[in-house]
Amino acid sequence: MRRLREDRPRLSRELIVATGLDLARANEEPTLGAVSRRIGVHISSLYDHVTDRADLVNAMRAATASEMTDASLPSEWEALLRLLAVSMGRVFATYPGAIVSFAMTPLPESSESPVDHAFDALVAAMEADGIPAQRAEAGVRALNALMLGLALDSLDPDTDPTGTETARQVGVDGLIAALRAYETPDVGSDHRTPPR
Repeated sequence: MRRLREDRPRLSRELIVATGLDLARANEEPTLGAVSRRIGVHISSLYDHVTDRADLVNAMRAATASEMTDASLPSEWEALLRLLAVSMGRVFATYPGAIVSFAMTPLPESSESPVDHAFDALVAAMEADGIPAQRAEAGVRALNALMLGLALDSLDPDTDPTGTETARQVGVDGLIAALRAYETPDVGSDHRTPPR
């Protein structure tokens, strides 16, 4: 009777996700095949713990959420938006191999990650300052698009990191200025029309 290898860790969802993050940290694409080879199991064994690659990517995304929201969240929306921009940039820099996967994999329909709560807090803070809900939600999408775009651009070895940081600051400043145009002096008053 063949004995199981004692040096092989027990396969679990947590191990699969951790291995995916290890690959991404090393700037390797976290495919199911790459994960199975790194662990030393057949790829079919992974399907007992993850349904498909999207499930793996979203589990990795959730695992990095605490790294994006490891500090107490400011109540003022501009400070929170800036914090999220910096935190997203830090996560993408830490896991460059996952940038394309994060960009191309749709989010699950329902998610309760700390990042989702942070984005909900950002929308609520903007609404509290009189920014219409539709514009506040668009601001969150714009922030995601900005940070993912800069992360994808950073994958080019010819990209100047200083230029990327400048672009982030310009993009965030521009987004904040655009959102400020939708603020109202009093939440109960009519929303003013931003200049065209």
